[in-house]
Amino acid sequence: MDIYTYLSLSPQEQAELVFSESSLSHRQCDNFLVMLHTVGDFYVEVFYNPANNDIIKMHPFQSRILLEPYLDNLDIPQDLTVFKSADEDQLL
Repeated sequence: MDIYTYLSLSPQEQAELVFSESSLSHRQCDNFLVMLHTVGDFYVEVFYNPANNDIIKMHPFQSRILLEPYLDNLDIPQDLTVFKSADEDQLL
């Protein structure tokens, strides 16, 4: 699924799709827990208010720059295979 198809869905359908995928990472933002999910070729941030058990908003995006706040908490599977680029000596 691409981000434009996702945006054409109803909020309920968007939530069902996002929560059918596992969470990649999370971060704290003010009083919110922000969970990062991947859907197709894009990401979705889910802003959750634990005080009242409510989802405040969902923010879909494709920019890798927006992944930076999650890097410290990124859950990378232990069985992940790391490939070496043909023109680089460093691991990707």
